[in-house]
Amino acid sequence: MLDCTRPAIEQYHRLMEADLESASAQVEELLYKQHERGVLFGGRPLAGSLRPVIMSESMYNTIQDTVYILRQAILKLSKAFFNERETLDELGLTQQEIELAAIPTNIIRMSATARMDAFMTNRSFKFVELNAESPAGIAYVQSGVCAVQKLYGTSGLCMRDQRSTRP
Repeated sequence: MLDCTRPAIEQYHRLMEADLESASAQVEELLYKQHERGVLFGGRPLAGSLRPVIMSESMYNTIQDTVYILRQAILKLSKAFFNERETLDELGLTQQEIELAAIPTNIIRMSATARMDAFMTNRSFKFVELNAESPAGIAYVQSGVCAVQKLYGTSGLCMRDQRSTRP
């Protein structure tokens, strides 16, 4: 599945290898910026590598189609079982969480910013977790974008206030 991306990945690696000192400094700066902006999970930076995930258009489309089907199934399941006390008890929700989740809303019960964590190999991808508990993920993404923009001196996507950089 990922074999067609091998040339792009190898080229990216050659670019990094051409100046390992600079690449190393950029990784350190990326880690620092994430700490500075609080882009952490469990005290660890979310990104520890300069290389992005590189995938083919067909892989992207396959994942997108699969996510759509899974999301539709999850929405149907949540609609069918959300109001059953036995199911809510099995999920381990507190009474306060149940009451909060039951507040009438015009939006879907599952967060629109939910994400499905996955692992990819050359032949497949596997979903391991649905993170629908909080819309905070979008803030992590925005903070990560800001950290990368500061690292490379780009602008345009960062919506946060300008913060001082390391001397």
